[in-house]
Amino acid sequence: MPHIILTKDVYLKKALSVILQQVPADRKLCIIDIESFRSLGAIFNILKRKLSTDNRQLIFIGGKNVSSRVLEPLVTLYRKSSFIDFRRQLISGRTYTLEYALNHIAGCRNLSMLTRKEKKAIFALLDTDDIQTAAMKINLSPKTIYTYTYKIGIKMNLCSILQLRQFIYSEFKLDKESLLDCSFPLKIKSSHSPLRSNPLITPIGLKSLHTMPHDCGIEIISCCSFA
Repeated sequence: MPHIILTKDVYLKKALSVILQQVPADRKLCIIDIESFRSLGAIFNILKRKLSTDNRQLIFIGGKNVSSRVLEPLVTLYRKSSFIDFRRQLISGRTYTLEYALNHIAGCRNLSMLTRKEKKAIFALLDTDDIQTAAMKINLSPKTIYTYTYKIGIKMNLCSILQLRQFIYSEFKLDKESLLDCSFPLKIKSSHSPLRSNPLITPIGLKSLHTMPHDCGIEIISCCSFA
């Protein structure tokens, strides 16, 4: 049963393939490069489709996009992490079960951390081009909208209205054709703990690596396999 790498970045794919040859045989990983997906919905769908009957340990690699910020609690490594950190985390670092990861992603996409009024403010921003119009649409003052967006930003790890707009656009407009039903937690049989271990992570910088052999027990998902 090979490891699975979900990325569109050929350089990252090659680097991970080399390191994964050093991973113990009983540690079956699925590595998700968050920046390779246009939305949380796309990540949810491919994990559910490819791993629903496969008991693997998940490792998420964060980047600079808004999805990486929202999923920061799941991130074990960053694209800018050093080779040493990549090697340590892939061999013995923090991983998650599929059930835990899907439930967390579903909660983020359903905005479960927000109040009803905060959700109302978000969808007003989705349908309008500026704060003034959004405020008028839901009969609130612009100051109140700014207050709501500030609180939403803290809850979702987003630091500006621009990032908030990018997130809601990618989840509720760009990804509309593939909306998923994640209104309740998924129940997937697993005897493993959601969180395997918790070493500290130091983002530094991933170095270039050597090419990989032809048969190394790693399944690489091609760019056309996911959105």
